[in-house]
Amino acid sequence: MRPTHPGRMARLLDTATSHQAAQAASKRTLPQKKRLLIAYYLNPNGLTDEEAGDITGLAQMPKCCYWKRCSELEQEGLIMRTLLTRDGVTGNAMMVRAITNKGIKEVEGL
Repeated sequence: MRPTHPGRMARLLDTATSHQAAQAASKRTLPQKKRLLIAYYLNPNGLTDEEAGDITGLAQMPKCCYWKRCSELEQEGLIMRTLLTRDGVTGNAMMVRAITNKGIKEVEGL
């Protein structure tokens, strides 16, 4: 699992402080992505981003954007969208994502 590239977390023309914050955040994203991927591994029927955040405890961390890490895992091909939805805490339908074979191999290699 590759860490989030700090350059993608701040735009080229953003201020130096934005780039510094992106660099600092990139050190947190890899552990968060690992925790989320393990949660998907342990829940083969899939999870909503909200469920994944709750299971890992990331949803309770101040200013933790766990849903972005879920999107990054999907972009890396480690989890994928399913045709399922489940209601979130607001009652709105949320997509369910599940671990891919690539994701399973990644977890088993940890």
